[in-house]
Amino acid sequence: MATTTQGRIYSQFMEACPAFQPPHGWDFLPGDPALRSCPPDSAHVVSRLVEEFGTRSMQQAGVIVGPAEEAPAINPALAVEGGTLLMLRDAAGVPLDIITPGGCLSGGATLLQVWRDGYTRRVVRPPRSRLFGVTSMGDVALLRCLGFGAAPIVHLNRLTLTGLRRLAVFVGEYPFGAIAGEPHLSVPAEYFEGLNQSSLRGDEAQRLMRFNLTLITQPLGSRTPIIAERFVRVARHLADAARHLGLDWLHVDVWWPTADDLARLDYLRRLQSTNLIRQLVCAPRHTHTVEEFVDPSSPPSRPGPVDDFAAARDQLLRLLGDHRLSGYGEDRVRQARQQYEQLLERDLVTPLVRQGLTLASPAARSRAVALAEVGRLAHEQAMVVHEELSAATHRARPGAEGSSPSDALQQYLALIDRMVALGKQVT
Repeated sequence: MATTTQGRIYSQFMEACPAFQPPHGWDFLPGDPALRSCPPDSAHVVSRLVEEFGTRSMQQAGVIVGPAEEAPAINPALAVEGGTLLMLRDAAGVPLDIITPGGCLSGGATLLQVWRDGYTRRVVRPPRSRLFGVTSMGDVALLRCLGFGAAPIVHLNRLTLTGLRRLAVFVGEYPFGAIAGEPHLSVPAEYFEGLNQSSLRGDEAQRLMRFNLTLITQPLGSRTPIIAERFVRVARHLADAARHLGLDWLHVDVWWPTADDLARLDYLRRLQSTNLIRQLVCAPRHTHTVEEFVDPSSPPSRPGPVDDFAAARDQLLRLLGDHRLSGYGEDRVRQARQQYEQLLERDLVTPLVRQGLTLASPAARSRAVALAEVGRLAHEQAMVVHEELSAATHRARPGAEGSSPSDALQQYLALIDRMVALGKQVT
């Protein structure tokens, strides 16, 4: 694909910028050629580019701001002393945009624009894809040098309804349904670039686009736990969307690093242990949903309450499937499994026991209680077998040899046989 005028402007501007230098103590990390520092002579750079491309093209690219009839002024976000800049390129290396401390030059939320970046697509991959939303460009640079995808959360608190729904395409549970009569949302075609849609079925392409979003409350270089005010505004906006629009940020979690987290990160930095730092960032010990972060006293919003065993079974199967595809959502699966087991006890096991205890002979009552107990085990084992077989099907490839039945499946079939036998004896 040919580079556009806007892309050439971005490319030449970034070439005039000095290379990004990691902050003190982080110089052991590998560099990232997409990262640059704001130019110290920004006025000279802009003047040269205006002569080549013209004022109108430079304004459309977002490099200069202000009325066309006035002297061109550089976008303040490109002149931040010591500021970090990130070039976004597609999979073919064509320049797309520049992320600055003030957001994308082309406009729009960076967390939506960054998905078009070829590097981000390579490192944010299913099934355990994760993108970090951070409060500073310094953290974007550090996380990319560690091999992660990251974008600043700037302007995320200004997302309109369309923007919120578009974000939900990637990290939500309610991406394509209409909200309060709003029309169906079409996803821009560029979000599908790099996906072989011809080999995908149904909404499989959309599932492959999804990622887990971890929002970090503060700069990773902080020595004490704090919360950036910018982060609070973003969290409240997302929590309000969940409350008033019904958007479920299923794949979003909030990491508020503790003092121990920050101390450990600083220690690992001094050890220059890239792998251990990656492990700490990948699996923080304490995370929250957006709603819990905004209002810690609020009850967990997911999974939702259900009224009967059938609904609990459906909900658990849905969350198990989502967890299998994304690698995220263990807490929600655990909560859904608890609801499943509670309603299994209430709706199936307890009624069987009570009915069995009305039988005349002790032997019949004993067999009826045994039937209820075996039934409980069978239904619990059914979820294990379902997930195991679904995961095996998900991993299967054409021509692969079939695997032998698992221990879980063998146990499940044995429980079913026992249930049938006991049922015949009871009746």
